[in-house]
Amino acid sequence: MVALCSRKDRLWRGKPTVAALYSRRNRLWGGKPTVVALYGRKNRLWGGKPTVVALYGRKNRLWGGKPTVVALYGRKNRLWGGKPTVVALYGRRNRLWRGTPLVVALCSRKDRLWRGKPTVAALYSRRNRLWGGKPTVVALYGRKNRLWGGKPTVVALYSRRNRLWGGKPTVAALYGRRNY
Repeated sequence: MVALCSRKDRLWRGKPTVAALYSRRNRLWGGKPTVVALYGRKNRLWGGKPTVVALYGRKNRLWGGKPTVVALYGRKNRLWGGKPTVVALYGRRNRLWRGTPLVVALCSRKDRLWRGKPTVAALYSRRNRLWGGKPTVVALYGRKNRLWGGKPTVVALYSRRNRLWGGKPTVAALYGRRNY
């Protein structure tokens, strides 16, 4: 269960948010019980003011892998849009959604998004939003691109009311060999 705790709560944008997994069996996309917390009035996750997504405790996991800290440092940092961004994994065994230690930077020809070949996570049209707001398409282009692993993938939110991981009915679909 991902809980939004009040009318004004937002998941990954807007007002302070807590995406909490409750009880022993809860999982955040896999792994041990996890808490992703945004602290402070002006905190934003992956956009806005500096943000820290911290996993606390020896067995915490961020979507799988070894204990991980994803931090956005500095006034102008942005993740997946805006100014150059760094998502840093600290320590020899840290992982960002699996694989080898990574730095995800959006800013040059050789940038990588989550691993593999150069990738584009594109938001189309002026009104598009990533994981919130109007219909969104997160597309990985190229034969060897991967989104969180597996075959070439497109995670699409269809129709005006779709939401991903919160809000109205959602479709995050990976379809067969030719995923769309």
